[in-house]
Amino acid sequence: LTETGKLYGPPGRSGPPKAAPAAGPRRLKVLTWNIAYGYGLGSEAYSYSPRPKAAFDERLDRVAALIRKADPDVVLLQEADFHSSRSHDEDQLARLKAACGFPYAAAAPSWSANYVPYPLLAPARQVGRIVSGGGVLSRLPIVSQAVVYHDRPAGRPFWYNAFYLRRYSQAVTLLAGGTELVVINSHLEDTD
Repeated sequence: LTETGKLYGPPGRSGPPKAAPAAGPRRLKVLTWNIAYGYGLGSEAYSYSPRPKAAFDERLDRVAALIRKADPDVVLLQEADFHSSRSHDEDQLARLKAACGFPYAAAAPSWSANYVPYPLLAPARQVGRIVSGGGVLSRLPIVSQAVVYHDRPAGRPFWYNAFYLRRYSQAVTLLAGGTELVVINSHLEDTD
C-alpha cells in the first residue's frame, strides 16, 4: 500500500517549490531519531503508564534543543504522534517544526486506531486513541512524498494485527539547488 501524507510548507505559500539556482558541492546533514512519541524511556507497550502533559512538554523541549544543537538540514523522525490520547492530543511534528525553525515538514501517519485497549488488564492505563508515524523536517523544499506500508508479520494472532503499529518507509523528494534528492525514513519491524 502506498499513500501520500501531509506536507507542511512555509505560511502563505502555495504551489510547488521553485528551483533554487544550482550551487557548488554541498553536504547534507541528516539526523534520524525515534522519539518514542515524546515519552522517553519505558515507552514500550510492556511498561507503558500514562504521563502528565508537563512530562511530554519537557521531553519535546529537550528533543527540540538537541535538534537545534545538531543543526541538521533534514531530520527523520519515527514514532511521532499526531493528536494521540497518550501524548495529550498534540501534533508533535508541527511542534518540532516550529520549535526548530524548519520551513518544511512531511507527515506519514502509519498507525491509526480509535482505541488501543492496552494494557488489557489495566483500563485506567490503556493507550486510547492513536495517530502516530513518521515525519521529516527539512530546510530544503519538500516537493513530494510517498509512503510504503510494509506487510504485517506472518503468524501473529488476529488481535495483534488488529492494533498493529504499521511499519513503513517514507520517501520524500527534496529540492537541493536544481536537483531533486530522495531521502527515505523507515521504521522497520523489530520482532520479525
